[in-house]
Amino acid sequence: GSGRSRVAVSVDGNPLLGLADPYLAGARAVTEAARNVACVGGRPAAVTDCLNFGNPEVPEVFRQFREAVRGVGDACRGLTLHARGVEPLPVVSGNVSFYNQSAKGRTAAPSPIVACVGNVSDVSHCRSMHFKQAGNRLYLVGLPNDRMQASLAREVGLAVGEDLPPGLELEAVRAEIDAVCSLHEAGLVQSAHDVSDGGLAVCVAEMALGLEGQGCLGADLAMPRPCAHLTPREFLYNERGGFVVEAKRANAGRIERILDAAGARWAALGAVTDGDVLTLRDAAGVPVCAAALDELELAWREGLTRLLATRDLPDPADRRLPAPGPDGEAFVAPALATGAAPRIAVLQLPGMNCEDESARALAAAGAAPEIFRWTRSARELAVFDGFLVPGGFSYQDRVRAGAVAAKDPLIAALLDAAAAGKPILGICNGCQVLIEAGLVPGREPGRLEVALAPNRYPGRRGYFTRWIVLERAEGTRSRFLSGLPVSLPLPIAHAEGRFTHEDPDHFGVLAAEGLLALRYAGTDADGRGPANPNGSLLAAAALTNPAGNVLAMMPHPERAAWLFQVPEDLNHPWGRRRRAATGDGATLRGDGPGMALLRRLVELC
Repeated sequence: GSGRSRVAVSVDGNPLLGLADPYLAGARAVTEAARNVACVGGRPAAVTDCLNFGNPEVPEVFRQFREAVRGVGDACRGLTLHARGVEPLPVVSGNVSFYNQSAKGRTAAPSPIVACVGNVSDVSHCRSMHFKQAGNRLYLVGLPNDRMQASLAREVGLAVGEDLPPGLELEAVRAEIDAVCSLHEAGLVQSAHDVSDGGLAVCVAEMALGLEGQGCLGADLAMPRPCAHLTPREFLYNERGGFVVEAKRANAGRIERILDAAGARWAALGAVTDGDVLTLRDAAGVPVCAAALDELELAWREGLTRLLATRDLPDPADRRLPAPGPDGEAFVAPALATGAAPRIAVLQLPGMNCEDESARALAAAGAAPEIFRWTRSARELAVFDGFLVPGGFSYQDRVRAGAVAAKDPLIAALLDAAAAGKPILGICNGCQVLIEAGLVPGREPGRLEVALAPNRYPGRRGYFTRWIVLERAEGTRSRFLSGLPVSLPLPIAHAEGRFTHEDPDHFGVLAAEGLLALRYAGTDADGRGPANPNGSLLAAAALTNPAGNVLAMMPHPERAAWLFQVPEDLNHPWGRRRRAATGDGATLRGDGPGMALLRRLVELC
């Protein structure tokens, strides 16, 4: 072939439908998984399944299982193997999971899950599901009906449609899949998304919201005349299935000929707009409803938060997004001395695991901390006075520690906050993230200037943890270190904490410019000696930026915030203080050596 062929894989299933009709649940798991691969031009080639049911010794459960298997088989015969004409779509493997029930015998919902693999002939024609350009046309391939049983709309309590499950129109589904794949193969698709859970409303909302951290595009939709008999709710929330396809207006003729040739039922749906609203009109063109994209985005991001509300994250209804600046982006307002405790955002990206203890320590230091999870909009960071990026293993430390997290929109917002003078403290993995994002050393903000490499120490490699002693680097610009003790013991726990550069003299330049903040104490002037735990150039333990308001450090001050956290055998004045406090609970709950840095973060806000 051309070398551009690929495979597409998707998994789908619907336990809600399993409760209503196990046969349809099995069949539609196949059709929905097949639609998913078709969204990127993959022609279904094979499926595998995982059939999850309760106790098969119960006759009703075994009936559900038998019906689901029959549904999977009928759907595979009805869709056929697109790659080779009319052969049934093969089920190449699978497994069955029985006895899924609670200790009291309550059976799990019948859940046939199907994975589909599809052949993509030319990967260069694959497109993401997000809207691409205002003015592009939208097509609805596959038309909804009024059957609403087992839909998400019914599940959340909407009174809508007939109390019947969606039908199974295998010939129509096959034609729709063939049509969308043909459009991809002709290079005519700008984006495509399947209509499934939540119906057209969820489909179009996901297409409109765009990639995280990037701009959103709206849409102006009109109910097609073949759907005029439906109510707006039925039109928006029906889960019969189908596709929404975005294409350039200039290609309308070619697109419509391909849709007709495939035998698919389709209709013009509307157009992409550069506004921030999704609008629906009825068949006569009268506006029926409109939804603001920022409200949809917030509802999507905060869905789990509303269910799992915690003490550190107020209900979304109580929060307000900052007003956009003149360029359309949220501006970073300067911190104001109001007499209230400064608000400090403790960022939590996937894999970070030190956010709770960091927030507790900041609260003890006089701040009003809030754990700010990655599911929230970066625009909300503008209201905070300071920031802490904690330790952990963000995004599993893929590529390099902190490299993937540095691309997160939340970290991009910190560049603006740093430029506005707000204090930012990065600890361990947070330090790695700030380095990768170019916040420190920050000679060219946003550019990666130094590296944090795997530890290198004679006779030892990899992860290392112990208590070390830090000293302030001579001439440092860091505002965090003003007034701090000359000698500061803290724990380290990392595998990639070696500050380095391809030019061994580069750290000398950074030190001369005041960008070296903390060093491991007990080393020589070049940073050599057994007190350097990881081989960092110049025994560097922390760097700052030219303004001094960003500190990226590998040691953990939050793990030494209270005296009781200090080891009794620590060979340092703090160790003697800890031994003297043995049995004195009040003294042990007093400040540890790390609290001074955290209080300094609060003071800088």
